[in-house]
Amino acid sequence: MLRRAQRPDPGRSRRVLAVAAAAVVAAELLAGIALDAAPPAVRFAEGARVLRRARRLAGTPYVLLLGSSRFWAIDMETAAATLRDTVGSAAPPLLQGAVLGGDAIVADYLLARLIAEGSPPALIALEISPETVGHPSHWVAGDAIRFFAWRDVVAWAPEIALRGRPAEVLAARLAPIDVYRRELLTWIVGHPPPYLWVASPAAAHDSGSTADSARAIREPARGPRSAAGAEPRRGPNAATLSGLRQTRGWLRHYRLGGETSALERVLARSRAAGIRVVLVGVPVSSWVRELYTPTVEGTFRGYMERLRERDGTEFVDYRARMPDRLFSDHHHLNPPGGTLFARLLATEVLAPRLHASTRASRDAPDAVTAR
Repeated sequence: MLRRAQRPDPGRSRRVLAVAAAAVVAAELLAGIALDAAPPAVRFAEGARVLRRARRLAGTPYVLLLGSSRFWAIDMETAAATLRDTVGSAAPPLLQGAVLGGDAIVADYLLARLIAEGSPPALIALEISPETVGHPSHWVAGDAIRFFAWRDVVAWAPEIALRGRPAEVLAARLAPIDVYRRELLTWIVGHPPPYLWVASPAAAHDSGSTADSARAIREPARGPRSAAGAEPRRGPNAATLSGLRQTRGWLRHYRLGGETSALERVLARSRAAGIRVVLVGVPVSSWVRELYTPTVEGTFRGYMERLRERDGTEFVDYRARMPDRLFSDHHHLNPPGGTLFARLLATEVLAPRLHASTRASRDAPDAVTAR
């Protein structure tokens, strides 16, 4: 006798689906909480490298550069050699703390951890320009994906929405197992999973590394050469035109944004820790400077002056110091430009402030004795 087939139970199916959905949501939320407490290397490898290098210098005074790929294009070997030639053999080491998309939010994140870990710098040179303190913050979505916790996402939600990519940020928060699957597996296992990372023979030197990305940024566009081998200037190249369109959008309806609060936290942390900070207006091409309207320039200059009057914050302006032939695009220096700027930064910005700090520390015991 044939058994009667059981009828489908819609109610039971819905309950199973609900339990499965709840389990997935719970797993994603738990993964997000774990990521918020995870070491920086899990989500923010560039920042973790900066912290790791600083730990090696713990107890040794050093100079920290903070900023974006524009500071990243500096020739660090030239800067260090120039600093030694200027200050002497006792010149402190330089630490490259600039990262791709590095802004005041990243600087605040890194400095807070450097101080907490007991490896703060003696001097900070921090990249700044009208774009980096404008509203909305241009790289805040990338910051959210790299190291924000839930409270940070909520605090920066208006600027994340205005800058775009809110869907990516929400995915990073609500579906972290998918977004960070490689990072999570690497963290758990201790090395990249072999089924997600396959090195080809051409990748023997880590073609996706930060160093190669830096070379790509610094490499100047190659144009037709004259018979004498000179490289004639023929106006903005394609990369420059693309960058100018982006920058023009950033500066439209210009006003100061939330990054000023992050910058002021950096300055406050530095004052409390006895760290000297100098803000450096990074070189940009003449085409970018043409986008700095009187409103943009007046707002930016006024803010720099307010910081100087309120806290004595130093600002040195190199935005117009480099000719256009030393740029690979609208605001990234090419190798000769990066070398020249490294020398200028070492001799005109870092060395005088290191000399002043040395004199102050040498005079401090006399002041104590006199009192």
